[in-house]
Amino acid sequence: MSRDDGIKLVAILHYAMAGLWLLGAMGVLLMLIVPLALEYTPPEALVAIVVTGAMLCVLLGGLAVLYLLSGIGLWRRKEWARWVAIVLAILGLPGFPVGTVIGVLVLWFLLRNDVQAAFRGEE
Repeated sequence: MSRDDGIKLVAILHYAMAGLWLLGAMGVLLMLIVPLALEYTPPEALVAIVVTGAMLCVLLGGLAVLYLLSGIGLWRRKEWARWVAIVLAILGLPGFPVGTVIGVLVLWFLLRNDVQAAFRGEE
């Protein structure tokens, strides 16, 4: 696999992760509808559910935006996007086993000298 193909692959991975995080945020929103629709939900519980759900949606939606922006930046070979992807890969390492394997591979690839040179515009 060439260096350019690897960069595109990591960008596509970030697009896919953005979609998954967005689906997670939408799932939380859908789960909020059930207690809101039930008439017998106590008001105190309703407040806690809505606040917790809103915080989860913001967190998951924020991760989706971060992955999407990182994917766009990687595709365009922006140095800042490489660093964002490195941070996201480090954050994914505790997700054993899949997150760990993907995180290690992304870190290994993005920290290679030839890949760093590609993001600096050197050929």
